[in-house]
Amino acid sequence: MPIKNNQSELAQNPQGFLNLSQPADEFCKSKNVTPPSFTAKIREDQISRDPLVKLYEEGLPCFCCGRKMIPPRVIEEMRTSHVFRCTAPEAIEILSQYEDKMHTNEEKVFNILKKEVEKDPSKSIKEHLLELKKTHELPLIQKQAGIFKLIDKFAEKIKPELHQEIRDYLLTSFETIKNNGNEFSRVRFIKQLEKILENYPNTQNKEKLIRIAGKLPTAYDDVDAFIVKYSKPQYNSENIALRLLSYSMATVDHIHPKSKNGANHLYNYVPECMRCNSFRSDKPMIYQLEDYPEMFVNSQKLYDKLIGFANKGKLSKNYIVNLYKGIKQESEGVLQLDYSKLEMSKSLERELKKPFTYPVNPDSKNAILNPEPLPEPEALSLSFKDEQPKAKGNEEQIFATKPVEIKQAQRTESEIMNISPLITKRRRKRQVGEEQSPQIKKSAETLRAKKPRVQQKETIKRNNRH
Repeated sequence: MPIKNNQSELAQNPQGFLNLSQPADEFCKSKNVTPPSFTAKIREDQISRDPLVKLYEEGLPCFCCGRKMIPPRVIEEMRTSHVFRCTAPEAIEILSQYEDKMHTNEEKVFNILKKEVEKDPSKSIKEHLLELKKTHELPLIQKQAGIFKLIDKFAEKIKPELHQEIRDYLLTSFETIKNNGNEFSRVRFIKQLEKILENYPNTQNKEKLIRIAGKLPTAYDDVDAFIVKYSKPQYNSENIALRLLSYSMATVDHIHPKSKNGANHLYNYVPECMRCNSFRSDKPMIYQLEDYPEMFVNSQKLYDKLIGFANKGKLSKNYIVNLYKGIKQESEGVLQLDYSKLEMSKSLERELKKPFTYPVNPDSKNAILNPEPLPEPEALSLSFKDEQPKAKGNEEQIFATKPVEIKQAQRTESEIMNISPLITKRRRKRQVGEEQSPQIKKSAETLRAKKPRVQQKETIKRNNRH
């Protein structure tokens, strides 16, 4: 699906950031060159992001991937001063200072380039990439062909005429890759596949096919795809060096996406690297958590660091409270951050208890949106603290007065571990009924006890036949 970024203009047009209008590998030493401005004019409705921007220099980790982010000022200075218009060994030396902040794929590409430059320092980064393309292009085509085969296999489940149309498009796309890979676009391929499946009623199969197509290798997560893409003529050595760092740059992500009326407001911002921000696009946060399970740990690390700044007076404590409520709402209650380290006052406690409202742009006439309240989390208790067993007594009286306490006391840690987050409502209702009523529990146990006897009789019959 097409990417609709929900943050600053920088990640919306990364190729514009790479300044592709420069001629390939021209090492300009003139001091009269006036580079275009990197920082866009700050609009009035974006001023509220300043408290977070000031903290970029403190080495904030990304909300999603947890990597330490590079302040935009650093990359801006590199771009405007053209530090990468130099020899390949000098460029590698500069990049080495930020190797620990590079994303996994960029770090792999950097290490490959580092070895190649050591072998032949006379060539530029672009020339090394063109040499590497000879050995990395075939593996990329094999991966793409494998994804095409998967799409064709799962397309067999849909009606024959539609399957044939998809197969024809796959063959055409594969011929394009073999003959001229520069003309193949992953985004264009997925958009066309969505268009073919537009009127197909089975949503499940449609989503499965689009999801498989989304597994096509990209320069973000595949070394072969990176090398093949940036060996194209429109990229030069300076572009490639900046690209290795640009997606580690600190940005602010809209918690509630801007494309879905998310406000340019401090309470709707969270620090995130450019790569994770671009990858999320305008998808719900629940999908981001599905793709990046490590986000459950990394988001808390960032939150604890922001709480530390708030306790020192470098950040508003109201922002910390509203960040907790906003993330909980956007993640549909799945991601609930721990704010226990925040030094709370009575006013903050009152703010925490207030119902969540989406922030609006400053001086905006838009009405404040009140989202639907989230369901209470009692349906799935994932607390792993040891529970002390209750004293035995009149069970009927206890069940009538404190059903919730008995439910928590009877459920052991091993039972909690066996509960699936995807448990059905019917099964949940049955379990709650069994826990609250001894009669229902007894009848359920009787039904379960009958099943092994039937299986035992069938086993005896099978053994007698032999």
